[in-house]
Amino acid sequence: MKTSVLSPCALGDADDARRWYESCEPGLGSEFVRALEECLSRIEADPELYRIVLAPYR
Repeated sequence: MKTSVLSPCALGDADDARRWYESCEPGLGSEFVRALEECLSRIEADPELYRIVLAPYR
């Protein structure tokens, strides 16, 4: 299984989103993080499902 690597910018965006969701409703930020981790796990499990955007990135 491959491991996903997020750029510092993407990590910052995800943290900003988590804080925003949490400010809307307590616990929603954690739900966002769980959903993001689930998506990344799916991509890591079978990256060939997704098209190449710019080689070697999908």
